[in-house]
Amino acid sequence: MKEKIDDYLNERSLLNAVRIDFGDNEYYKWIPKGCRYFSELLDEANISYELAEHAGGHVLNRRLVENNMLLFFSENLQY
Repeated sequence: MKEKIDDYLNERSLLNAVRIDFGDNEYYKWIPKGCRYFSELLDEANISYELAEHAGGHVLNRRLVENNMLLFFSENLQY
C-alpha cells in the first residue's frame, strides 16, 4: 500500500483527497482492518481523505453514491 501512496504523491492527481468506503459487515473480514490501516498511512503522508464506514457489506447502493460519493467527488475533483 505504501507504494500506491508514493505513486499518488509523485503524480499530478486530479483528486484533492481520497475516500475510503467500507461496510461494517464485509464478507472478507480483512477489509475493515485494511481500510483503517490505509487511512493511517494516508495520515502519515499528510494526504487528505475521508474514511466512511457504513452498515452492511461490500455493496454499492444508490443512496451511498448519491448522498456521499457524488458530493465527495464534486468537492475534491479538479476539472
